[in-house]
Amino acid sequence: MPKSALDWKARRNGRFYCAPACGGRCTWEAYQKAKRDAAALVKTLGPGWKARVHENLGWHYCAVNQAKRLDVSCCTDSLTSEKSYMAILGGQWIGHADTPAGAVAEAIKQAKPELANLKAFVACIEGAMNA
Repeated sequence: MPKSALDWKARRNGRFYCAPACGGRCTWEAYQKAKRDAAALVKTLGPGWKARVHENLGWHYCAVNQAKRLDVSCCTDSLTSEKSYMAILGGQWIGHADTPAGAVAEAIKQAKPELANLKAFVACIEGAMNA
């Protein structure tokens, strides 16, 4: 007998808004807050960003810039409630900072040395092929 697929479609049931596969008893209020916070993050980052809200034992959000392959998420410390931001550039360079712009700048800073090495490598290969 084949396994049935997990159902990740969130459903509203009173104050809860959660997918059966999640089981985190996520709330409608938390979903609405994540949507508001995502919109505020997008506004802070400026044009070219889209809000994304997702469920994973609670509602989470980020801003996505597909053109730049860049995501910015807000991280909240569960003990102190202090916020920080994480930016992921190209799926491999990660920056952390107290502001969204700072996190983006840090991710770019992480990527620049590898980009310089890649450019040098490409120039070397092109030079060898043209010799």
